Amino acid sequence: MVSGRFVSPGNDAAAPIKTVSQAPFVFTGCRTGVLRSQTMSELTQSELQIARARRRLARKRVSAILRLFYRMAVRWLWTERVRLRFCDEPAAREAIRLKMWRGLGECYRAAALALGGLLIKGGQLLSTRGDLFPVAFTSALSSLQDEVPPVPFEAVRGVIEAEFGDRLERVFATFDPVPLAAASLGQVHRATLPDGAEVVVKVLRPGVDDLIRADLEGFRQVVRRLLRWTEWAKAFDLAGVFFESCHILLRELDLREEARHTQRFAAMFNPEAGGHPRIVVPHVHESYTRQRVLTLSYFPGISVKDRQALVEAGVDPIDVAKLLVHALSRQVLVDGFFHADPHPGNILVVPGDAGVKLVLIDFGMVGQLTPRQRRALKRVGVGVVGKDPDAIVMGLDELAVLRPGADRAALSRTIAWLFDKQLQGEIFTLKPEQFLEVVQDLRALVYSAAFQFPSDIAFLGRGASTQFGVCRMLDPDGKFLDEVAVAAAEHLSVTREVGTWTQELRQDLLRLPARLDAALKVLERGSGHPFLGHNSMPGRPARAGLPWGAIAGVLWLGGILWWGFGATQVAIACWILAGLALAWLALMKLPPVPLEP
Repeated sequence: MVSGRFVSPGNDAAAPIKTVSQAPFVFTGCRTGVLRSQTMSELTQSELQIARARRRLARKRVSAILRLFYRMAVRWLWTERVRLRFCDEPAAREAIRLKMWRGLGECYRAAALALGGLLIKGGQLLSTRGDLFPVAFTSALSSLQDEVPPVPFEAVRGVIEAEFGDRLERVFATFDPVPLAAASLGQVHRATLPDGAEVVVKVLRPGVDDLIRADLEGFRQVVRRLLRWTEWAKAFDLAGVFFESCHILLRELDLREEARHTQRFAAMFNPEAGGHPRIVVPHVHESYTRQRVLTLSYFPGISVKDRQALVEAGVDPIDVAKLLVHALSRQVLVDGFFHADPHPGNILVVPGDAGVKLVLIDFGMVGQLTPRQRRALKRVGVGVVGKDPDAIVMGLDELAVLRPGADRAALSRTIAWLFDKQLQGEIFTLKPEQFLEVVQDLRALVYSAAFQFPSDIAFLGRGASTQFGVCRMLDPDGKFLDEVAVAAAEHLSVTREVGTWTQELRQDLLRLPARLDAALKVLERGSGHPFLGHNSMPGRPARAGLPWGAIAGVLWLGGILWWGFGATQVAIACWILAGLALAWLALMKLPPVPLEP
């Protein structure tokens, strides 16, 4: 932070001392893109001017976001509190509510296209949260594209020269001033390196940091009001969703993070490491990459959504759809690291004599699955392929997407009803229309009140549904489902999963003594432990039945699993220990011995 005296233009008298800390925002420096030295007073005045500009921007953006929120809130209140009070017919009420939510989605979409900035990214995030909002609202936002007018070339020049500390002509041999694409955070230009390599350069927009932080403040104000006025926001942990989304969005302001994601995807699909030779990820030129500049190798491809252009170039759209299925299965079921924003603009097709190549780009938004989440997803897949509702519910429970109060038995019965209704044969023998109907029924079930989704799982669902839509557009006859069957046979083998479950059970049993020891220590601490509460009677140790009941349940289930695997002796030992735990639980439940008078 710099402080000093100001000299007003045209006046030699020194102005009163003012510091940057007195400004509405505190900054440690500024990036102007101008390579020149400044005196102390000029630098301080420049920082104060930047602070005032940022304050005006923040006020303007926060006001716009709050106006949008109040407009949507008034529309919701009018429908829910006024119109529906005078409508008793259930079908009419549902139609009114559906129209209201669709209108709210269109209202937000129009405002996002007009204001740009974080509202577009926020709309894309909201479109993934079918567990928080009705499908009518999220569907209206699903087509929200991150496309805005480009910034002038001189502004792009300033960003590049500020990042590299040199003139643009000395950094790149050639640089096309007309962008290939423009988005709310940055835009992409073609260029040539001094060694002649053709590249694309992604450059963040000047001032995008201030714009995003101003919009985040606006959304924070909205979340504060929702938490204060509604129980819904507290029940769905809207504050946690907001802060998790902030973390995701702020990562996109550092293109070096996107460069690391790109390199990891390139390693995943490297043929030498078991990747597919026709799925390609651009090469990162690290020497020409900075926080606000990312340089990648250039691929002259065709957009995957342009089916007519693909056919004219001699490309088989069915082959492209199968490559998309293979890419998704590799990301989700093998590596657990997936593209969270795979809209058609981020997928290119490059024709060639050796076969068509699929190029994946723009890895600013990615998702990461833990090994346990991957195993749980495979368990859900095994249940879907084998039409086993209980296995599906078990996998969903392990994914932690079921709410604590969800009725697991009712959910299993609903899934069984869906299977009986839709799946008379194998799932992969369905026609595309039937397959889509199954997916829609499952989507309506998943986005019911019984489910809650972490951001990574929500992004996975959105990405998978987007790629499924692209596959249907490329292959209306549904031949790409053959590749889905191949991926299922390779990664969702019941025999393979039994081995995985056995390994998990072995690990749980190895951890069981430590858990028993921890439970005994909790019992020894008595009623002073916050987990047990303060229900102990004087003169007698605290009695907590929950740990012993849980231990007995774990041992009983472990015995059943070991018996199913043929290990009868281990199963009997588990059941004996479970019986002892239940006996101890019964003893603890007996009334205490009365104290002597």
